[in-house]
Amino acid sequence: MREILAALLVISVAGMVVWGAVLFDCYDEPDRIKVREKRAEYVQKGEMNYTAFLAPNVIYGKEELSKGEGVVYTNLMKEMWVEYSYEITNCESLSGTYVMRTFLYPSETRNAPSWEKELPFTVSGSFNGKSWSESIKLDWGYVLNLWKTIQEETGYRYGKPAVRFDVDVKVDGYAGGTPVHDKFSHTMSVVYDKSLIFENMEKDEVKGVFAIREVENTVDVFGVDTPVSSARTVAIAGFVLSSISAVSLTYVMRGDFKDAIAELRAKRRLSEFRRKYGNMIVGVDIRDNGAIVLKDIKDMGKLAFELEKPILETEKDYRVIDGERLYMCMKTNKSGENNKN
Repeated sequence: MREILAALLVISVAGMVVWGAVLFDCYDEPDRIKVREKRAEYVQKGEMNYTAFLAPNVIYGKEELSKGEGVVYTNLMKEMWVEYSYEITNCESLSGTYVMRTFLYPSETRNAPSWEKELPFTVSGSFNGKSWSESIKLDWGYVLNLWKTIQEETGYRYGKPAVRFDVDVKVDGYAGGTPVHDKFSHTMSVVYDKSLIFENMEKDEVKGVFAIREVENTVDVFGVDTPVSSARTVAIAGFVLSSISAVSLTYVMRGDFKDAIAELRAKRRLSEFRRKYGNMIVGVDIRDNGAIVLKDIKDMGKLAFELEKPILETEKDYRVIDGERLYMCMKTNKSGENNKN
């Protein structure tokens, strides 16, 4: 019965610890929290296209070349138009503004100072809807003359000229019923060499629309996501019941606890006694004839010293006689075992 009560007490104390830990985890947690939820997703796409008008040629056999149809050789090029198109999907009630600026800059500076010069090809406007496009004539004659003038002014030979297009779009609308206020930027470039080298002509950008929503907060209780309010209530109930059980069992087993405490105190006193008087303790066996048999030959020496008596040696043992009291210590054989009487 005592073993059963002790086991129940251990279970009750363990319950106090477990439910106390659960209560500690969720006590200060709010019952509801705000979370950021994705409501929708929209895509913005920008693309630069071009049309180059060529001198009569053998390689293509035509005088107009668009993006993807072949290399634009500058020796053949007479005129060039670029068109930028923008589109946004998964949005409604759209409106916005845009601006496209162009800059001349050296594609390679080496050890020379870098610079850029805005070109007079800037276009801007506003739009309503999901897309817009804008075309400009890229006057390479003007660009190359400006390039030559800047090199003469600076005294540096920069090598290959390049034109950069910076497009900035501001858009307003709705996605998934949530307002959208966004910016889209796209930078492209074309390097003028024996053929035109185009870089970063397309860009796609995917973005999400998020909203803040209040939801019930949860905590992990034994591997189960549990609402904080429920976890707190269950933890308080579990802790209180475990505490009542532990207190009740402690009261029922109070006698056992007293005995255990008394035993511990006795062991402690014995330990203190041995620590204090250990060098004076002599281990003995008392025989029926009244003889006292010492277990350790060293104790025989201590006893003879204290009694101021000689140690008598026989074939089997050592002896000390004090009046009518006989003290004996058996000799040991080579194996260390006591000789038999």
